[in-house]
Amino acid sequence: MKDGPVFYVVDIKENIDKLIELNINLFSKFKVESKDIDSSNRFLTNLWEIVDEKISPKGKNYCPWAYFPRKFSFNNVTYTYFGSMRTSIGYIHFAISFNKRGTIKDIYLFSFEIDLNAEKWRSVFSEHIKLAKDNLYTDRVFFVQCDLNLLSTSNNLYFERYQGKSFSFDIVGDSQKLKLQLCALNSSDASNKALQKIDRIIDFLAVETNLLYQYNQIEILQGNKKETFEDTVHFQNDFLWQNNLDENKFIDFYPVVNGKLIISTEAISIIEKILNDDYSQEEDFNVFLKGCYHFRNSLMNEIKIQSEFLEIGNETVLMKTKIDNNMNTILDISVTGYLSSIETVTSNIDKSSVMKCNSCGQIKFNITSRVNNFMEHYLGEGYGVIFKKIYNLRSLYLHTGETCASKYVSPVRPLLDQNTGSGAVDYSGISISINGESRAFNISNIREWVSYSLRNYYKEEILK
Repeated sequence: MKDGPVFYVVDIKENIDKLIELNINLFSKFKVESKDIDSSNRFLTNLWEIVDEKISPKGKNYCPWAYFPRKFSFNNVTYTYFGSMRTSIGYIHFAISFNKRGTIKDIYLFSFEIDLNAEKWRSVFSEHIKLAKDNLYTDRVFFVQCDLNLLSTSNNLYFERYQGKSFSFDIVGDSQKLKLQLCALNSSDASNKALQKIDRIIDFLAVETNLLYQYNQIEILQGNKKETFEDTVHFQNDFLWQNNLDENKFIDFYPVVNGKLIISTEAISIIEKILNDDYSQEEDFNVFLKGCYHFRNSLMNEIKIQSEFLEIGNETVLMKTKIDNNMNTILDISVTGYLSSIETVTSNIDKSSVMKCNSCGQIKFNITSRVNNFMEHYLGEGYGVIFKKIYNLRSLYLHTGETCASKYVSPVRPLLDQNTGSGAVDYSGISISINGESRAFNISNIREWVSYSLRNYYKEEILK
């Protein structure tokens, strides 16, 4: 091999437990000069789509990757090696060089089967790379459809039919359909964007409805907006949830009218914002969506409680779940997540009051006060104290391993516990002490209070 920097990479063809040497001077080099992470990823997305179309292996419409990324630095130049792609002309190894993270200076290609420095192949890949660079911002409109399945109750609930600017809820046979309109470079980019956006929508819908949905059967639809949306069904946009429908008391049930789930006018605006690529610059909105993510994960764990029971003789016990090699109850994970959703959202509120530690200079986040103020604002006086106590339980669990309730749910046998609010063992709920008296709560109470507060928060702050 020629002298030069060497990559040590996985031998995908012979022995994946073995590393082989690839000399950078043997690679075919092409200039890219991207300016930022967005243009870099747009270029790569275009390039992989072109390569898939032109040289995918027989019987496939894409080129499979042996993806083993590694970073190397030689003589003040940094490289990222991606791995190797199986194509109709053999395995091709890809790497890029960069001066600044997120940018691409040059792209490098190498194959053992063919000489990519030969004039024929340099011409072919030069054309592919030029085409990928020339079409960085030629987005196309795609329509995406998926099924939504309810996990939260025994009976399936369907959303009322809604038509937004860029989405719709529809019912086709026994299936709940979510249809989206989005802009993307190509079909693979559309698939990736659809997964990200549907995830965010499902996160938000958990907060909006107190129900957990999962999605499947994602497909890219052909046709224009009229064919995809407007001719499908007559949408009932007059059925919209309004806070005054129940005097603002939608806390502990689902928003159902005439047997169908309904959503608020503001919820339609939130879904439209999720589908708008510009929202990435809105810090408050991004933080809110992170809070929704924590909420949805907690709801998922709460639902798991119902399927995690084990019969031992005449006893029924709650099985423990292994998380990061520690045995913890699902109840703890749910409480932690619900409280984390509030902690996340409040992390972006009143930053001017954030203080620094006198000793180390690091920022001090008075989390319990944030949680207290947030819950008092949306639920009323007294709830802040309740959540401050619950937050302390959450902190004990995270930092000392103390659980929020007994690890087992069995036929009730009264026993004492010095750490609970009531002084007795907490089984399926949580008890805390306030002003010398104990209050008991089920995990569903915490979930409903948190979702109610988050719903009012986004209507008051995100859409103001």
